[in-house]
Amino acid sequence: LHRSPMFLARPAVLRSLGVLPVPATVSDRKAIAQDLTPVTLTVEKRGARRDVIVPPVPAGTAIEMRTRGASVTGDLLADRHPDALFWSERVGDVLYVRYRKCRDFWGFREFAAGVLDEIARDEPRRLVLDLRGNTGGSSMQYDWFLLRPLRGGPLDDPERLHLLVDRATFSSGSGNAIRTARTTEATVLGERTGGALNVYGEVRWFFLPNTGFAVTYSTSYHARWPGAAENTLVPDVEVVPTAADWLAGRDPVLEISLR
Repeated sequence: LHRSPMFLARPAVLRSLGVLPVPATVSDRKAIAQDLTPVTLTVEKRGARRDVIVPPVPAGTAIEMRTRGASVTGDLLADRHPDALFWSERVGDVLYVRYRKCRDFWGFREFAAGVLDEIARDEPRRLVLDLRGNTGGSSMQYDWFLLRPLRGGPLDDPERLHLLVDRATFSSGSGNAIRTARTTEATVLGERTGGALNVYGEVRWFFLPNTGFAVTYSTSYHARWPGAAENTLVPDVEVVPTAADWLAGRDPVLEISLR
């Protein structure tokens, strides 16, 4: 769900999969990869269909993905401080913690200490941990500096601790979410995580001697939830934001947690 939209703008992928026909002028695989013929998609809304021309994106070009964040109105709480890896804000009697990337070990240590101090000084009614869109990094900092101190504390309660996840929560981001779901009483809200429960990780790499291409490979297996019925973190309250929510600048998942 998170990655598939980007392929709609890559003609080479669609032609290789047989979704689009290969033009008669394209004769080999290399030519397919270099083909930049615009893609015409037929879209349907409320029974009405129309064609949309999608400008092609060359192979190797990065595509910015925008899911529930970065709404067109730009006024979602979760979208504030776009350059910050993590930040927090008090919303009435709810303490909201945004955790975008599992990076900046010592910076996060200081940040987590500040969050814990605020909780001890003026205990909120609810703590919301928003890991939506967290694509990973190092899982240790969250576990050590924030999750462990919270576990078993006064906020470790289904009504008082909320965890938000979505289709773009994966790698160490999903690992942190899984640890929270397994070891606390938190209520999980949002979409099923893009990251699996049980995964290979700890990536290393080497170069192929003849081509110079870099090859990555995993060195360990993380059984984060052995025996689970599904290999994804399924929220207790499953909420999938719609295009209408995005266009209107609504965040239906966070709205539940701020009630």
